[in-house]
Amino acid sequence: MREFEKNLKEISDESLIYHASRDHFSMWIMARGEIRAASIINLKKVADFRDAHELRHDLLQMLKEYRNEQSSGNVIPYEPGMEVTEENVYTLAEGSLGGKGRGLAFIDALIHKYDFNRFIPDIRVRTPKTFVVGTREFEMFIKNNQLEGEVYTQKSFYLLKKQFINGELSSALMTKLESLLSNITKPIAVRSSGLFEDSLTQPFAGVFETYLLPNNHPDIKVRTQQTADAIKLVFASVYSTNAKGYVKAIDYKIEDEKMAVVIQEVVGNQFDNYYYPHISGVAQSYNFYPFAHMKPEEGFAIMALGLGRYVVDGNKAYRFSPHYPGTEINSTKDQFRNSQVNFYAVDLNKQNLNLLEGEMAGLAELDIEVAEYHGSLKHCVSVYHAESDNMYPGLSKTGPRIVNFANVVRYNYIPLAKTIELVLGLGKDAMGNAVEIEFAVDLEKDDHNRASFYILQIKPL
Repeated sequence: MREFEKNLKEISDESLIYHASRDHFSMWIMARGEIRAASIINLKKVADFRDAHELRHDLLQMLKEYRNEQSSGNVIPYEPGMEVTEENVYTLAEGSLGGKGRGLAFIDALIHKYDFNRFIPDIRVRTPKTFVVGTREFEMFIKNNQLEGEVYTQKSFYLLKKQFINGELSSALMTKLESLLSNITKPIAVRSSGLFEDSLTQPFAGVFETYLLPNNHPDIKVRTQQTADAIKLVFASVYSTNAKGYVKAIDYKIEDEKMAVVIQEVVGNQFDNYYYPHISGVAQSYNFYPFAHMKPEEGFAIMALGLGRYVVDGNKAYRFSPHYPGTEINSTKDQFRNSQVNFYAVDLNKQNLNLLEGEMAGLAELDIEVAEYHGSLKHCVSVYHAESDNMYPGLSKTGPRIVNFANVVRYNYIPLAKTIELVLGLGKDAMGNAVEIEFAVDLEKDDHNRASFYILQIKPL
C-alpha cells in the first residue's frame, strides 16, 4: 500500500484521471485483499472533483486515514521519515519495551479499541506521541563502550554518568532520533522503562531517572545530541546509589536489570518561556486510606498544577475521590494551609542545558502567582475568604489562591472525575488487578469543544 501511495503521488494527471475513471485503483486494491480501502475509494468518482490535483489529494488523504485506522493501537517499528501519530507506540530499537513501555502499549491499544466518546463526549482521552528504545540498545551500549566493568567498580555515580555521556549510541538509533526530532518540536520527556519497573511483585517506580528537555534548540544536531545524552543518563541510572540500594534491599541482582527508554511529547501549552499542563496527577483504583463513607475499591486521585513531577515528589497537592467529587476531604482551613504554592514547568530558556545537573536540568520551579499571570489558573483555584471561612471558585474575588480545582472537580467544567473513574475501572478490568495511572489534562478545548485527558502511564498496584 505504501508503494501504491508513492506512485499515486508521482503519476501524471492524465494517467491519474484515466485509471480513476475506470475504477482501476479500487480494483487493484480489492485484488490485494484490502476490501475496506477499496470500497472507500470506489465511493468517489472523478466527476466529484474540480481537477486532478483535488482528486489526487483526496485519494491520498483517504489512504492515509485508512492506514492510520488499521494500525491504531499497535506497536510499530519506526523508520526515518515515517509519519507518526498518537494512535501507535513506535519502537526505535529492538528488545523488550520494559515496564513503562509495556504499560503504554497496553493503554494505547485500550484507548483505540474502546469508545470513550460514548460515555464522556466532552473530553478526549489520549496518549502523547510515544517512542520506545528497546533493551537491546542498552545491552549494546554497555558492551560497545566497554562499560561492563565500570558499572560495578566506579565508586562515584557522577563520574559514571560522565563516562556514559562520553559513550556512543548506535548509528541506527542516532539516525532515527534526528529524523524523529525534525518533526517534533514540543518539549520531550525521556523516561526509564526497566524490565523490573512497574512489576507487580517489586515495583521500581521512582528508582530510575527521567529527564525533560525543552527540545527547542535551533540546531537539530544539538537537539539530537541532548536527547541521546538523556537516554545515556537513563541507562546510567540503573547503577545509581539509589538503584543499587533498592535492588539489594529486595534481594534482586542489578546485572539482571535491562533498561528500555520511553520518549514522549510533554503534554501542555507554552506560557511565555515556560511549558506545562493545566493539571497533572496520579490516580489509583484502590484507596488504602478511605475517608468517611468512601470504600477502598472506589479509588482516589491526587492532582496539581503544572508538571507531574510535583505530585510524584510528594509535594502539597489536591486529593479527592473520583467517585465522590463533591465531597471535600479537608476542612477549609486545612485546604488553606496545605494548598500548592509552587509548580514545575519546562524552562524554554534552557536551550543549552547541562544534563549532568540532574533531573531538574530542563525545568523551572515557579510560584503560583506566575501561573495566574500566564492565565492558566482560572479553573484550577478558589479564593479563600478568611472572615466567612469560605471558598469561592475561580478568580473573581480578591484573597489567597487555593489550588483545589473546584470548577473542574466539583462543578464539572469538564467531566474529569468521571473520566478518571472510567479509565481506572477499564484498566483494572483489563489487567485483572488494581492499577495506578499518571495523567495530564489540557483544558484548552478543540474544535469539538473537548478538553484532553492524557494517560502517561499505567501500572499494576
